[in-house]
Amino acid sequence: MVYGPEVQFPSRWSPVSTQSILPEDGLPLDDVRRGDSDEYATLWSRHYRAGVSAARALTSSIDPDDLVQEAFTRAYQALLSGGGPRGAFRPYLFTSIRNTAASWDRARAEVPLDGLDMYIDPESSAAEMDAGVDRVLVFSAFRRLPARWQEVLWYTEIDQLKPAQVGPRLGMKPAAAAQLALRAREGLREAWVAAHLNA
Repeated sequence: MVYGPEVQFPSRWSPVSTQSILPEDGLPLDDVRRGDSDEYATLWSRHYRAGVSAARALTSSIDPDDLVQEAFTRAYQALLSGGGPRGAFRPYLFTSIRNTAASWDRARAEVPLDGLDMYIDPESSAAEMDAGVDRVLVFSAFRRLPARWQEVLWYTEIDQLKPAQVGPRLGMKPAAAAQLALRAREGLREAWVAAHLNA
């Protein structure tokens, strides 16, 4: 993995659905709050694959499908109780995935596993561990960025959309979207370096 002026995302962050954070998320969210489960199915189909990609990048110790399904369940319960996101659903989903992973990791850490350290995990080579740490640091750096930068990076790096496609989604001209993506990549690089130094 090479980090320079142009940040290269880990290979596990393969391109996902081109349906991303759309302005229409607001309408399904209101409908879900009123009990319309069909609209929640729309959110599921729109954001599930992106959630799985984020879960894979966040942790390798938890099944990404389980993690995303639990995050969707928590988001659904929050919406039914009148809470949950008010705007774009995807950033809320990513936060829910991160929080669910953290709570599951805490719960597992509380279970005593006597004698487990006697066994060598074949997946725990130094290279595997470095790659895992790097994924966590990239995700951590990404989460520290402003929401607008996260959106433009997701569109350009993960969904691999062109500025002409990204601009209308962000309510700006393609040239402005390209400039925003450039600033966001530089911001991610700096946040990644800071995360490495803090680690």
